[in-house]
Amino acid sequence: MNTTPEPSQEKQNSQSESGNAALALGKHNTRAQLQSLGATELKYISLNDSIEFDKLLRQELSEKDFVAHVLHHQLIKPEINFTNFQALSDKDLGELARAFIKKGLHLSVFSRNW
Repeated sequence: MNTTPEPSQEKQNSQSESGNAALALGKHNTRAQLQSLGATELKYISLNDSIEFDKLLRQELSEKDFVAHVLHHQLIKPEINFTNFQALSDKDLGELARAFIKKGLHLSVFSRNW
C-alpha cells in the first residue's frame, strides 16, 4: 500500500494549508466603518511592518503624520492614495487609530491625544 500523496495532491494540500494560514492571519485584521471611507480594513502587523514603523519613528514627523503613515501602510481597503488618506479628519483618523489599538497594537504614540 502506497501512502505517499500524488504530487498534485501534495500541491493541493499545500495550497489549502497556506489558504488556511492566510484566513487565520486575516482574523487579526482591524475592521471599522468610517463616515468618510465606509468599510475600512487594516491588516495585522507583521515583522516587516515593524521594520517600516521603526523607519518612520526615525523621521521627524508630527504625531498625526506618523499615525497617518502607519495606518495607511496597513490599509487593505478601501484603496486610497496617501495624500487623500492624510486629508481625513482628525475624528476619522482617531477612530481608526483607536480601533487599531483595540485590536492589539501597543505603540504609545498612538494613545497620545487620540
